[in-house]
Amino acid sequence: MKKLATLMLSLLMVFALVLAGCGSQDTSSSTTTSGNGTKKIKIGVSVATSQEAVYKFMEQAMRDNTEKDGVELEWVSANNDANKQMGDVENLIAKKVDVIILHAVNTGTAKNIVKKAEAAKIPVIAMDRLPDNAKVTAYVTADSFKVGQTQAEFVLKQLNNKGNVVILEGEAGNSVAKQITDGNKDIISKNPDVKIIADQPHQGWARDKAMATIENLIAKGEHIDAVLANNSGMAMGAVQALKAKGLIDKTVVIGSDADKDASVSILHNELRADIDKKPYDLGLGAYKIAVATAKGEKWQDTVKDLGTVSSTDNGDAGKVDVLLTPIKLINKDNVKDMEQRWGKLE
Repeated sequence: MKKLATLMLSLLMVFALVLAGCGSQDTSSSTTTSGNGTKKIKIGVSVATSQEAVYKFMEQAMRDNTEKDGVELEWVSANNDANKQMGDVENLIAKKVDVIILHAVNTGTAKNIVKKAEAAKIPVIAMDRLPDNAKVTAYVTADSFKVGQTQAEFVLKQLNNKGNVVILEGEAGNSVAKQITDGNKDIISKNPDVKIIADQPHQGWARDKAMATIENLIAKGEHIDAVLANNSGMAMGAVQALKAKGLIDKTVVIGSDADKDASVSILHNELRADIDKKPYDLGLGAYKIAVATAKGEKWQDTVKDLGTVSSTDNGDAGKVDVLLTPIKLINKDNVKDMEQRWGKLE
């Protein structure tokens, strides 16, 4: 009887251990499966920077949809360091993400990042910035050339098609900076009485560097009628430099991104206008394409309500499919619309 009791106790202990093991296994797998038991889609997002508010709206657009789509999202920022971004993407590859959304620090060298992902058989969606000569699955961006054209059209109307203008470019070699600037020049070139007196790139699209450019031009005695900046930060740097010299009322300044500082500045009649690139829509477009790609679906059908699907030539990589999201000119007449995004402007 004692032997039988010992045997039964042993069996009960083994059974208890098996149950405990099963419970442990269920807990660990919950991080990789969705609520209905299907495998979660893993999307890695590598952005150049999260410092500007527009990128937070891109992230929010994605996080607003992860639960319903069964997506695990990993968002990393390179702090405008191309070497760090390479390391970030290598980490995402090591984590075996299904798709990578890439917002490149340097579009001229980001081809090497795309190649790393390609070697691991991970598709790459380019967001806002297209890596040169890289074979990406899709490119999602606001129409940057149209941004530049819209900026120039607004400025030339303010100047009655004559005067001296300055173009503040973003990072040298960046595809978006080039496209915005090309759009500026496309319109300006058709007006012989408008002269570009400076066209300067700025590392990191930095506000302080743009401010220094305007300060130096003023110190040299250059007469500036208008400033066209590739982003809101650089536009605000120009505003700061012009205000310090009492020239803001005499100079038309326009930017691109329509961040909160820029919107407030428009309200106060300093910055004259900005371009809203609708970052939430842009981020949502990249996310939807990534989800469809992970599922092996045709992504073009999932984003028809977010913009226009077209294609662009990307050098050695050939044609790349593109989703162009809409833009909107923001000036004193409609700047209050931006309170839906930024809250009370004052």
